[in-house]
Amino acid sequence: GEARGGGAPKKDAPPAVPPSVDFQIDQFSELMGQIDQGDADQKAYAAMELQTMALDSKSQVLMAQNGAIDPLVKLLQPGDPMVQASAAGALWNLAANEQNKFAIAQSGAIQPLVAMLYSEVREAQLSAAGALQNLCVNASNKKTVAAAGGIEALMMLLSDKDRHVKAKAAGALQSLAVDEDNQKKIKSLGAIPLITKLLSSRTPEVQSNAAGALHNLAVNDEDAQEAVANAGGIAPP
Repeated sequence: GEARGGGAPKKDAPPAVPPSVDFQIDQFSELMGQIDQGDADQKAYAAMELQTMALDSKSQVLMAQNGAIDPLVKLLQPGDPMVQASAAGALWNLAANEQNKFAIAQSGAIQPLVAMLYSEVREAQLSAAGALQNLCVNASNKKTVAAAGGIEALMMLLSDKDRHVKAKAAGALQSLAVDEDNQKKIKSLGAIPLITKLLSSRTPEVQSNAAGALHNLAVNDEDAQEAVANAGGIAPP
């Protein structure tokens, strides 16, 4: 795309924004300019501001329509981990929207997000796991994440020290386990004992995501139900 700095501004018609939405197009454009042209600190700051903006469901739609997704996905490439973390955080919130789940995956976000699960930086791991948890709700993304090595990376995070990282990893595996091929893979990699251990977590989100993942893995599968029971969990009825 064209650089957003320098030269006379082009007179584009402003996007139609319904008056009820508190979507600041000027602020948004300025932040996208920093994403495009800023140094690492400016990029990280702008992405964090976009993450906050994307908490609002109407803004999620308008941000995507106004070109937020591709530039944020580009920032996921290896480089400054705080830039990566902030960009993944913005995509995490944008991915709460159904159409955005598909668009973000189409922009090539899944492979770099899976790679970020191996980051040494907690914020990068957490925001990547959160973004993947939202993206995995989409049926085709479940397959893409698995093909990108996401199951192995998320399983590794089930033993992470950080309870928030653990919760997001268990939540992503819960969604991935809805897909039959993924169920087989998750079981064959020995995830059931790891997930069962999380049932005794003191963090409610870790507990409920682990319980949901076990339910999805054990439903209609007597072997898996037995594995859950052997690992100390209660199999679903």
